[in-house]
Amino acid sequence: LRRDDSTRKMKAHIFQLGNGNVGKEVIQQAFEHNASSDMQLKFVGLANSKVFLFDKNGLDRQQLNSFPGDDAVFYENYQPVLDQLVASSLENICIVDTSDSDCVLSFLLECAAKKYTLVLANKKPLVDEIDVFQRLQATKLGARATVGAGLPVIPVVERLKKEGKIVKHAIGCLSGSLGVLCGKLGAGEPFSKALDCVRMNGFTEPDPRVDLIGKDMLRKMIIITRFAGHDGGCKKIVHSPMLPKDMSEHTVDEFMKRINCFDDYFKRMYDEARMEGKTIKFVVQFDDGVFRVGLKSVAFDSHIGCLQEAQKLIILTTENGEEIIVEGRGSGAISAAANVLEDVLALSV
Repeated sequence: LRRDDSTRKMKAHIFQLGNGNVGKEVIQQAFEHNASSDMQLKFVGLANSKVFLFDKNGLDRQQLNSFPGDDAVFYENYQPVLDQLVASSLENICIVDTSDSDCVLSFLLECAAKKYTLVLANKKPLVDEIDVFQRLQATKLGARATVGAGLPVIPVVERLKKEGKIVKHAIGCLSGSLGVLCGKLGAGEPFSKALDCVRMNGFTEPDPRVDLIGKDMLRKMIIITRFAGHDGGCKKIVHSPMLPKDMSEHTVDEFMKRINCFDDYFKRMYDEARMEGKTIKFVVQFDDGVFRVGLKSVAFDSHIGCLQEAQKLIILTTENGEEIIVEGRGSGAISAAANVLEDVLALSV
């Protein structure tokens, strides 16, 4: 850890990928942290998919908030960024990825090889081939923000792995948006009204079909199992999207106009479950290498059945039968950024 003799304060040097909602919030929270801590988070670079800004002496708040600005440099690949980092000879470099990009992986692998700390809110690099994940683990790697912004799952599974406890089974609700939607359906709201409400309140992506597919929840479970030590890959994925019919050929507006055709389907499903003392939740499961994601009937009084609104939960079961329940609330940029900074601080000492 670097200590600046002139200020007697320790510093982590951050190069951040991504300047969307989470990226902006990371910057905001970092400066708030710096105002009251001896551990200073110093931004030396910021990049989006087209341009980057770098100054080994640090970027001030105005430069970061006005990014890209006039001083940003266009680039076609990340080599110029890597060259700048290497030439700077800075210590305690932390690469923070708040992007949602598929194109950052080669850069992250180069940084891992140079032992720069990696802190990711971006799930995509972590669900690539298992050997890629292992190469990323060649350095300090933080990923709390990738799995439920308010759900501290990664530290729990890392502890279990360290204790030699193998997670054989896991089941959970890891999507705040789908949690809210299922809660409204369980309360008797028509699907069309419930989805429109959830979308208009910003819980889903602009195209809610992205959430309804469940792909993001599947990615989260894959990340969890990898940090738990499962390196055999996926034996099988059973993927059941929430909708019983493919609606991908429609525009978003067309889709939203047609969703009332699913009202009766979901009403029957929830009515039948209610008669059996159950409800329906969208869950993801892991059983010894097999992943399943989709709607599941669960008892009202079960841990999952009791979940309200945007609550998230995962139940981990080890091979000796020990059950660990991790539950939390919180989603969005503020929670994700807080998890990013928690990783940065934990890994920079």
